[in-house]
Amino acid sequence: ILAQVAEGLVRFRDDGFDVEPALARRWESDPAARRWTFELRDGIRFSDGAPLTAETVVESFERGRKFGGRIGAVSPGAVRFELDHPNRRFPEFLAQSYYLVSRVDGSANGYLGTGPFRVETVTRGATEVVLGPNPSWRGKRGAVTTLVFRHVPYVTLLPRALAEGSVDLTDEVAPSVQHLLRESIQV
Repeated sequence: ILAQVAEGLVRFRDDGFDVEPALARRWESDPAARRWTFELRDGIRFSDGAPLTAETVVESFERGRKFGGRIGAVSPGAVRFELDHPNRRFPEFLAQSYYLVSRVDGSANGYLGTGPFRVETVTRGATEVVLGPNPSWRGKRGAVTTLVFRHVPYVTLLPRALAEGSVDLTDEVAPSVQHLLRESIQV
């Protein structure tokens, strides 16, 4: 869900191996690969319209993302990571979805990002999360304007939910109910 709402400083290219800029326009390291500086893109805004700044990146990482070092703003548009140990592959490390940049506000939805979608509603217990378009998104818009993530609490209810159309997609099906799926819908 979060990958639809937030972005990282960098991301993996479609090939899944190389890293390309995302929120950062460029980056560099010292020769020892312990100090990494990321220069942020201009004009990026969170879903509430607030600008992306080095300080918001620092706050996002300080909210619990462990990377083995310290982070600080070196200017309004750049952050620097001081690593405890050299890491020549640090950009690949940051491309993982765990290191998405976000803000937290006091609203019921609480999670703000720079990605193509924003959190519209979250039901109590997070059994359903509805995402809508982020008005601050600067990229190309796809055909899908709403995403609904629904938790199906009992694995035996999933085949019926898929057959009835209340669920369109699932990321896993327990082996114990795969036969029910085969019997109830075209797989």
